[in-house]
Amino acid sequence: MSNEPRLPSDFHSELIERRLIEIADLIRDVRRRTVDLYEPEEGDGAWSLGTRVYERTINKLDDELSSKDWFKCERPQYLSFLMYVGSVPIKYKRDKVDSPSKKSLQRSHAEIEAIQMMFPFGAEGFFWRIFVETDLEGYVLRTVLAQFDSKGTCSFRWDIPEGMKSALTAVAPALKEGVNLPPPSISLKKGVIEKT
Repeated sequence: MSNEPRLPSDFHSELIERRLIEIADLIRDVRRRTVDLYEPEEGDGAWSLGTRVYERTINKLDDELSSKDWFKCERPQYLSFLMYVGSVPIKYKRDKVDSPSKKSLQRSHAEIEAIQMMFPFGAEGFFWRIFVETDLEGYVLRTVLAQFDSKGTCSFRWDIPEGMKSALTAVAPALKEGVNLPPPSISLKKGVIEKT
């Protein structure tokens, strides 16, 4: 039997799966709703879609989760965003987890400091990302939590499943109780001659 970590909480007790699912569900929901508004025929482009999704996502995460004792976010600069699950700093990126861009793996000064505070004795080489992989239209294909070392090598990844909230579909409202009516009375109009 292998002792390799299977879940994020095997790495850090604050990376509880239900927390990560809640974050990923919000990210997926914002992206879906924003992509639904995308209108290339009206002049929307990939840049405007990406910017709109990113700004809406960081606002939604901040609005929905800032009251939770396990979530915190920092916005040190315009459009810069670093979230914390407990004390673990995590950035989210739209990119491929198997071949992330250098930009996706760049660490901010705030992120490096936070990791050094968590691991003062040399484990600061590891950092976390939530990757959102999308199809050609921009809808989410999968959301993955990944841990990388300082060289950009992925040492752990976990596909974040959809939570119950995302798995539910809209149901038509219940119909009102019907009313019993007497059978209709059918007769010929006055002045209509019946042919036999």
